[in-house]
Amino acid sequence: MSEPLILDGATTAKAIHAEVATRTATLKEAHGITPGLAAVLAGDNPASITYVSMKRKACAKAGITSFEHVFGSDATQEEVKPTEPPAPTATPAPVPPVKITFLESWFGVPQYMEAIS
Repeated sequence: MSEPLILDGATTAKAIHAEVATRTATLKEAHGITPGLAAVLAGDNPASITYVSMKRKACAKAGITSFEHVFGSDATQEEVKPTEPPAPTATPAPVPPVKITFLESWFGVPQYMEAIS
């Protein structure tokens, strides 16, 4: 019988976070694009507040802009429902096509955000 394979989640996560930060910086430098993550928080559930806070910190470490839209626990669906986005003030830069894949190998870190050539 072969030895069990021990997966180190913390090490893998650090490698992924470092790779995302590197690719985010490259995207900014090469194309002038800053990725962003928007979180909608409706109510005051402590677990949800912690989750959004963790996402905000992870974004900051990776160079990703984070946006929060916070609503009280009495918010209606109409208040939370998204509205039409504002018209752009400038012509957006062309975005290079990106294929996002999560291919996990037994021998390495998962590969992801593989640019299409």
